[in-house]
Amino acid sequence: ASFISGIAPVMGGQDVSDAVTWRDGLGHRGFAWHSPPQVALVVKKWGCSEASSALRRVVESLLARGIEVWLDGADPCVGASGQTAQLFPDVPRFNGAQEQQRAMVDFIVTVGGDGTLLRTAGYFQDDSVPMPPVVSFSFGSLGFLTPFQFDEHESPDQVLDSVLAARPETGGINCTLRSRIRCELIDEEGVVHITRLALNECVLAQNGARPIVRVDCLVDGQHVTQIQGDGVILSTPTGSSAYNTAAGGGLVAPSVPCILLTAVAPHSLSMRPLVLPADATVELLVPPQSRSFPLATVDGRGLARMKVGSRVRVTKASSPVPVLETAAVSGPAGWLQQISRKLHWGTPIR
Repeated sequence: ASFISGIAPVMGGQDVSDAVTWRDGLGHRGFAWHSPPQVALVVKKWGCSEASSALRRVVESLLARGIEVWLDGADPCVGASGQTAQLFPDVPRFNGAQEQQRAMVDFIVTVGGDGTLLRTAGYFQDDSVPMPPVVSFSFGSLGFLTPFQFDEHESPDQVLDSVLAARPETGGINCTLRSRIRCELIDEEGVVHITRLALNECVLAQNGARPIVRVDCLVDGQHVTQIQGDGVILSTPTGSSAYNTAAGGGLVAPSVPCILLTAVAPHSLSMRPLVLPADATVELLVPPQSRSFPLATVDGRGLARMKVGSRVRVTKASSPVPVLETAAVSGPAGWLQQISRKLHWGTPIR
């Protein structure tokens, strides 16, 4: 086993090389602890009674195993008057804005769906600090990012035991490193105002009943084309099965290092989606002749309204999202099984 620098999570302030082992593979790793984890962040789907019930079982299971549990402080249900707050009044609340708290989290358990994992990844925006590994339980939604179906287990104990018992001598547990993109909003003076990491995509799109979006596209500083249409998507491989697919882009396995560029309803029959190298720098610039000011969003959340001369610069982020999973859904074969079962890809029409 070898330690892969820059992607293993920090363990409660311990030296990272003493905490975990990652077994080599292209986008897929075998994860193992070098020392026992101590702190788990548990995040659930907001406004979902099923998720609240499941969260209770997860928290009780972790506490019984001697793991310190933190709950999502931004969740209304976890707030002072929420149902979960009454069940676990002494469990600490996690504040994603506090760097010290983020550094203390050893692993994360999400209970909900893909949106819950996207929101959780949004709490870990420091690209210089590796994100802790994630154990994701799903409630029967599409669930590309949530490999463990909660209703398939009488309790979360089996899954959590396999995670906590992952050691180098036992071969660890399967893990997919889902790459993110770094999205920088730059004004007309060249000043970076906002930086966000996206697990799915960065989108420039129409803002209300405005004219069509017009943006110049540059790759590695070279002007490539001007895109006119309803918008532009810059997607990760993970996000290729989300908005990118709905807009006609291709499906890409999460282990493929790339950035996808897809125009939304382009005013050109030749504007085909592109798959660019992961190390490419892609910029979307609002040109002087533009009559509309597109809204920039990251993973579905509004970033800012663009102005003439402003741009979004997208590069590959240094910190991926490590998603722990079963062997059945890990690797290219598992991914193909997922898109066949959940998107009915390749299903013959009979």
